Amino acid sequence: MTRWLQTSPSACPPLRVGRLVGVHWNTGRLKKQVTIAASVAGLFLFAIGILAFVIALRPCRLSFDPGQVVSYKLRTTSTELLAENAKGMSRVEERQLSLVCTGPDNEIALISSAPGGSRRDKVTMLEFSPEGSALRLDSAARPGDLGVAIGFFDFNLLPLPAGSEQPKDVSITYAVLPSGRNPVQGKVRRTKSGTTPEFQLKLPTSVEWLEGNHYLQIRDLTSLYRFNTAKGVIDQATIKLIAGVEREDGEHRYAIEIVLKLDDIRQSGEEPKRLRDAVLASAEAQEVIEGDRRERFPAVAERLRVADIGLPQLRALAEHLMDDIRHPGAQADPKAYAVRLASGSPRDRVAAEVLAHQAVAGGYRAYLASPSADRLAVLIGPYPAPDPIVIAAVARAFPDHRPQWIEVQP
Repeated sequence: MTRWLQTSPSACPPLRVGRLVGVHWNTGRLKKQVTIAASVAGLFLFAIGILAFVIALRPCRLSFDPGQVVSYKLRTTSTELLAENAKGMSRVEERQLSLVCTGPDNEIALISSAPGGSRRDKVTMLEFSPEGSALRLDSAARPGDLGVAIGFFDFNLLPLPAGSEQPKDVSITYAVLPSGRNPVQGKVRRTKSGTTPEFQLKLPTSVEWLEGNHYLQIRDLTSLYRFNTAKGVIDQATIKLIAGVEREDGEHRYAIEIVLKLDDIRQSGEEPKRLRDAVLASAEAQEVIEGDRRERFPAVAERLRVADIGLPQLRALAEHLMDDIRHPGAQADPKAYAVRLASGSPRDRVAAEVLAHQAVAGGYRAYLASPSADRLAVLIGPYPAPDPIVIAAVARAFPDHRPQWIEVQP
């Protein structure tokens, strides 16, 4: 048995270390493999760079889905520019804008809220191109030549040019301007690339026109805006301009700043065709009411009545339109009211501004107004109707003044 445990010297030859020392490495072949690997890596990085460049500069295109609701907040700040670069009081106006896609090819219903309550809300049919231009549609969905102005804002101030960061000449239809001054030429360029590219539009230094016997001017309009490629929409914009207007009491200039911010994107849950019928019925009702075409009131009222409207904003608007049809003339002269906190001579502007600032600090919407060339007033409002609670609160906050309600331009 011990025999099996014996190891023969020839069975396991001794390890010869010298064999490893004499190994010959093929360095030429190794260098060739390293060169190939480096070339492949370089080509890969080059391809990644080209792909990133293509993605960064890919065209930005507006894209809405039927039934989609895109909501924005629009804030406009107007500041009067006085002599010697002084600034007067600022007035802020906030609106809610909803873009409701009613069909293919970016057919949109724009529902815009207005200060003073939902009775002044409006619906406008628009057709957006993928490049950002917006044309107004009539109640039969036929396109016009302009978009729609909401104050000084117009979606046409947010074009989406293709290509690099080089400035491009563009033709803009700006609904604030009269038809004789449209289209206006501008320059737009991409200022930042990536998944949220940014753009800048500049219109000519000055655009002037006459409205009746009054001279109007828009100067130094610049629009900065950002496109969200993941959502297919503009998600923020800032527009600045100087507006000049000639009135009976002289020339006035205002610095205007408009800020647009995306608020929400959702699906309405409405069937697009039914939604479209409701929007067209509301648009037609607005047209006949504004034109006081009473012979068409019964047909329009019936069209609104049978429209199945589920979208809350649109339903509230349709109810106000039905009410205006039932009571014609009630909407012809809408009124607004403000609390006159104090009034005096324009020479007392500094004191008036201090008082208005105190009212703003107290949570009131105060501003300066010039009812005539020789009067200056501090107003709070506007309100849709005189409210005794409001004026009582103002009287308690400013016991040295005698506030009273006055009717103002809505």
